[in-house]
Amino acid sequence: MKLHIGIIPDGNRRWARLHQLKPWEGHQHGYETLITLLKHLPEEVGRLTVYTLSMENLQRSRQELRFLYTLIERGLRELPHRLSEAGYEREDIHISFYGQHDLLPEGLRNTMQGIQAENPSQPRRLWLSLLIAYNGQDEILHAARTLIREGVKAEEVTRERFARALWLPAEHPVDIIIRTGMTDGQRLSGFMLWQSSYAEFYFLKKYWPDFTPEDLQEIITDFRENRVRRYGK
Repeated sequence: MKLHIGIIPDGNRRWARLHQLKPWEGHQHGYETLITLLKHLPEEVGRLTVYTLSMENLQRSRQELRFLYTLIERGLRELPHRLSEAGYEREDIHISFYGQHDLLPEGLRNTMQGIQAENPSQPRRLWLSLLIAYNGQDEILHAARTLIREGVKAEEVTRERFARALWLPAEHPVDIIIRTGMTDGQRLSGFMLWQSSYAEFYFLKKYWPDFTPEDLQEIITDFRENRVRRYGK
């Protein structure tokens, strides 16, 4: 079975400061890192979920948020062309977005909707999920409220039924979670809290713009050779 990789691409602004650049230039380099990763993605990766913009990120300055929204929208508009350059055909990749999108600018929402409307139902290479205005606690709250609105009785709430009410497809739990830029601890920061219960974690000090396809391959190799998930057995 192909792997589901989750990525928290942290450290863009710190990378920019290190290189004496403006903060938003770090985000631009981070976008290019993602494109490079997609271009050289190992065949054993079938799903890739990227923490693009958290709910906490929405508390940043208006100037930075305007740039982030513009960068994300422009990046999404360019994505079909960039993926084509990377060797992807239209039927190769399915792109989905999860989060509280009513908080986003209309132009960005329209761009996301347009991309999803053109998705193949069964991609040949990759399911790519971008979490925008997302937090795992909010996702769990959403599921609980959905079941309450549907009038589901407490004794009828099972793990499977609850999972179906989440934003992200629960039938594909994440195998590996990678967080870059972790120079001061090891945290998930609300990333896929339900789906990550049996994930293996890799916290890297290097900033996201410095992350390479070789780094990902090393992590996958370590996962295959050295990590054992017993699922409590």
